[in-house]
Amino acid sequence: MEFHKNKPGMGRAWYVRLSGLILKEYGMLQINSVAAGNAINWYQCGWKIFSMDKLNWVLMTLVFFVIVFALGFIPLLGMIAVYLLLPLLQAGMISAADKAGRGEPIDVGDLFIVFKMKEKRNTLLALGGIMLATVVAVMVFSLPFIGGGVPIDMSETPTDGTAVLPVMGAGGLLFAVTAGLLMAMMFFYAPVLVILRDMGAVDAIKTSFAGTWKNGLPFVIFMLVYIALSVVAAIPFGLGFLILLPVVVAASYCSYKDIFA
Repeated sequence: MEFHKNKPGMGRAWYVRLSGLILKEYGMLQINSVAAGNAINWYQCGWKIFSMDKLNWVLMTLVFFVIVFALGFIPLLGMIAVYLLLPLLQAGMISAADKAGRGEPIDVGDLFIVFKMKEKRNTLLALGGIMLATVVAVMVFSLPFIGGGVPIDMSETPTDGTAVLPVMGAGGLLFAVTAGLLMAMMFFYAPVLVILRDMGAVDAIKTSFAGTWKNGLPFVIFMLVYIALSVVAAIPFGLGFLILLPVVVAASYCSYKDIFA
């Protein structure tokens, strides 16, 4: 797959200079600035990797969802376990994408390959812990934005049959979108940087943020395409995610190769 490197113009000079300062400060690897259209190329590359072994990718994704949904039925502890295990499972799928990209066969067991690597397993668990702490912090800071509400019918309530559903104002919505975007930037490349670059959890988060910051436009396009595809994938009882998830994981791997090569 041919990717295009982007030469920044005057309008993006400050953007690239700031990215350079981030890289210099933390001593991270060189990060390429790529063209916005590469976001579409990443999906094409991801589909190509998925197409090499559709059956194993679908089975791997099915096992992934079974684990996540099963843990979801356990109150509180299940949610904590999901956040802790999510980077490990993501890293397993990324490892499979890396194998497929090098022409090697994959199998469902690749999903758990990181569990056998003590150092990387512990790093990814730490990454999951940071992710969980970040989500909790965002939830706490979002509380001031929740106020008022709209009445909804609750015919079984012991009072007058109505209840109030808390709502967010424009400020709360802006905060939620901004926080979600920043979290995506922090953790998008973190698992792949741990599994393929042997980075620690904090360095992986810093590098992921720097990489998405320097490639803000292609990253946003990638996420918008994912949202649109998610709507389509959800229509057939969510079964489309058995295809979409591995394609997106493989596409994120392709974007990693493009940006961090």
